[in-house]
Amino acid sequence: MFPEKGSIRGLSRATGHDKNTIMRWVHRAGEHCKKVNEFFLQELKLDKVQVDEIWNYIKKGEKHR
Repeated sequence: MFPEKGSIRGLSRATGHDKNTIMRWVHRAGEHCKKVNEFFLQELKLDKVQVDEIWNYIKKGEKHR
């Protein structure tokens, strides 16, 4: 959810949360994505193309929500 052209301040205004709180959430989400990516590559032994396809599938699903 990034209203107003995806700005942190716009999201802050829309949700009523401080922009530093929003930044912490974004940072946490990014760290989680890194860990998921590492899991796909190292634990499941997928290659980068397969992981990219998974993320594209996830993004596609988000558009339909």
